Amino acid sequence: MLVAALIGVVFTLIPAVAYAYHTDGREGDYDCISCHGDDRDPWTGEGPHGYYTSTTAKCALCHTVHDAPADSILLLPASTITGSCLTCHDSTGAVGPYSQIVARGGTVGAEHSCDTTTYVPGGSAPLPDLLDCSSCHSVHRATQMQPFLRDTGKAFGAKEWIYSNCLLRDDVNDAADGTYTEYGAQWCAGCHDERTDWGTVHNHPVSQVATYTLGRSNDGYTDTSDDPYCQQCHEDYRDVETTFSACLTDYGYPAPDAPTNPEYTAFPHQTESVNLLAETDDDLCTNCHEVSMLP
Repeated sequence: MLVAALIGVVFTLIPAVAYAYHTDGREGDYDCISCHGDDRDPWTGEGPHGYYTSTTAKCALCHTVHDAPADSILLLPASTITGSCLTCHDSTGAVGPYSQIVARGGTVGAEHSCDTTTYVPGGSAPLPDLLDCSSCHSVHRATQMQPFLRDTGKAFGAKEWIYSNCLLRDDVNDAADGTYTEYGAQWCAGCHDERTDWGTVHNHPVSQVATYTLGRSNDGYTDTSDDPYCQQCHEDYRDVETTFSACLTDYGYPAPDAPTNPEYTAFPHQTESVNLLAETDDDLCTNCHEVSMLP
């Protein structure tokens, strides 16, 4: 992940867009080591987010002590947390979860909208503050859950599948530290608590303890061996009946049109489908409820 240290200069240092949603090359005067350093594996996602010591110089990558914009928040490069994150996470220097679909010619069908609302669909109460990147992510690694194999398990130019916690908070929605140590149904229900089968309205049953097990495969979307969980219905839009195709060996040297199934990997920020669904209508329901088994 490429993060610009001097935000006011970054756009002049990158003369052409180097889409960072899975390309090998990067353009401009910054390289990986400029921000990530050369003492750690660059694909572990450490970068400027955490691991601060007396010999590192990471704080200034995001915070400008004397020259931050007049409307800056916390000496960051923008007036909001989300705006500051998207200064780098815009597909020109780091993964752009809110830009990769449109940049590739797709159409956004649903998203977690930042800086606009405290309303939570299926939530029993509004968020304490406007939803922004820090609502879900612990950018300094202060409160983070255990790593998990993401759906693609990708890492820019890495040839191996990796585990990552995506800097997800273990105290989402003002819960106590360590409340949500694993990514799965309970973490989602930290906000969307009325979408579970233990809410006050009747919902499709969902496991209270199921954790995320879909990485690198579409098989889990038709798995009925245990209680269902959120990500069996809500994930990047795809064809569940077709083989999962995000193969890292063909995924960034330079990147072809892969991944083809799913085509975009921006969940849960954005997806092409409505309501962040992996598939839609009966095509989704019959993944688990086979027509031949219906009463």
